Amino acid sequence: MLGAAPVLSQTTAAVVHKRDSNAFVVPSFSKSSRLSRQTSILASSSSSSSHGENNDENEKLRVPSNLFPGFPSPEKKAASSLVTLMTMAACRVVLDQWCGSRHRSPMYNKLIDYMQKGAPHTKGQPRPIRDGNAWLHELMRHPELDFRLAAVRILETRKLLVDTEFNWDAMNANAREGIVAESVALNKLYLSQLAECTESEEFCDAEDVLKDDIKNDDDSEGG
Repeated sequence: MLGAAPVLSQTTAAVVHKRDSNAFVVPSFSKSSRLSRQTSILASSSSSSSHGENNDENEKLRVPSNLFPGFPSPEKKAASSLVTLMTMAACRVVLDQWCGSRHRSPMYNKLIDYMQKGAPHTKGQPRPIRDGNAWLHELMRHPELDFRLAAVRILETRKLLVDTEFNWDAMNANAREGIVAESVALNKLYLSQLAECTESEEFCDAEDVLKDDIKNDDDSEGG
């Protein structure tokens, strides 16, 4: 594991400003010193996150209450998204059941047309599943009985998926592993960009890397 932040080396130039009887030093780090400091910061951050369970109560991350408007916490927002995801999954299961082994139920195309093209009572506006509960509520008020029965079937299938088929432990593990893996990959990319910067410039700062990234994104969009 990398050690603490490096001590200012001989490559560090100090500019001393005097005002009245006091003096303060503004360090100007060389390219190698800056890269070393950035590496130490990333290593320290990784070490702190790996020992997060030992942190004091006062060191816990404070999450704003208005982080997601309409939801009191990120957990509530995630739960709402999962409800919609389960509704989509249940709808796909029911559509697959309607396909059958020999013939396809007429409701298969009707429900797909309803989601993609809408219906007369929706004035031709498509009805994709953006909010699972709201979508089911509207489907249960459909003028045609077959659509209302389809809503009940999807509702029951969704409950069955949640109770028996969906692996909540696997979802939790996959989410955590995905975040950790992506964090490691992005940190490696950031350090490699800093290394490239030190090879081409006398002085390097994190802002230089960010500016280059923004410029490259603009060039790619313009091309």
